Amino acid sequence: FITGSSGSMGSQVLKYVMETKKFKGLVLLRRKPANEKLAAKLQKEYGSDIEVVFGDLSNKEDCVKCVAKSDYIFHCAAIIPPTSDHHPDQAKKANFTGTCNLVDAIAESPRANEVKLVHIATVAEYGNRDWQHPWGRVGDPLLPSAFDFYAITKLRAERYLLEKGLPNWAVLRQSGVLHDNLFKNNMSDGLMFHTCWNVPIEWATARESGILMRNLAVKDSEGTLKPGFWNKVYNIGGGAFCRGTGYNTMEACFGMMGGIPEQFVKP
Repeated sequence: FITGSSGSMGSQVLKYVMETKKFKGLVLLRRKPANEKLAAKLQKEYGSDIEVVFGDLSNKEDCVKCVAKSDYIFHCAAIIPPTSDHHPDQAKKANFTGTCNLVDAIAESPRANEVKLVHIATVAEYGNRDWQHPWGRVGDPLLPSAFDFYAITKLRAERYLLEKGLPNWAVLRQSGVLHDNLFKNNMSDGLMFHTCWNVPIEWATARESGILMRNLAVKDSEGTLKPGFWNKVYNIGGGAFCRGTGYNTMEACFGMMGGIPEQFVKP
């Protein structure tokens, strides 16, 4: 069961998990024209190997229905900035209430001991970093940046999961996600200006996150996953090659257009 499968990360998780042909997929989509087109596309591509349920994580009955059919749950769904900045009520409903419903549905299920939940959290829970203090380690204080409502909702959701005491869970705090339309989208919505020039970033691509989930599901189902993986919190990053700063990122993106950041932004 993959939540958020219409998003950049969730769609990659679905793609790579389904490519293994080892699993049947289940997705939950809110009913709207774009998702009805997506549902038709998925059913054409995967046939009987996928089931599309129209509903909403904020409706607990929808969560119960999907949990009852699931062995693995990859919870990627979230409303992220800048939408969460403009619509905080929607962000709370999706990120916090939806997660609570999903966690409760697992806890109350007669199959609770069999279901394994992978919850995608965010390194935004650590708050801002600067180049002098780049590392964010699991166990560091969780101090979201002022006005980062997205991080607050994700932090509350993660705490709810941790305190629930489910038998099998893992929290993966995802770093910044690079995806195909990142720069184009962030130019139009202003999100790129949330990123300080001296902030250290370790990017991860949506594709890498999809491959990570595929490998997790395959190894666990085959019994080759490293012992002790479950019931822990992890950070996700792309490794040394993906490390830089906000300035490095802008420089690379503007460079694709033959420009430099200083042409567009006053330091």
